[in-house]
Amino acid sequence: MANTRKDDGGQAFPQIRNDITFGAYQEQGGMTLRDWFAGQWAASQKHHVGTTPSVKRIYAYEAESAYEFADAMLAERRGEVDDDGGE
Repeated sequence: MANTRKDDGGQAFPQIRNDITFGAYQEQGGMTLRDWFAGQWAASQKHHVGTTPSVKRIYAYEAESAYEFADAMLAERRGEVDDDGGE
């Protein structure tokens, strides 16, 4: 089976911790760059109030759009976007 995992861009704000016990450095987890980009897009959008099914569909669409935006940002960072904006 092919690897279908998306490139998440690595850690958005990695922290390096010095483990005095073993004298080693260890990278601490956190949100991925993909999550950060998606969150920034989502924060820039106007939000609807309510819990009707149509609003839930809007939220689902906005969440999907946020990650499409994040994927486009990661593709641009990797230099995979041509001059016309396509991948």
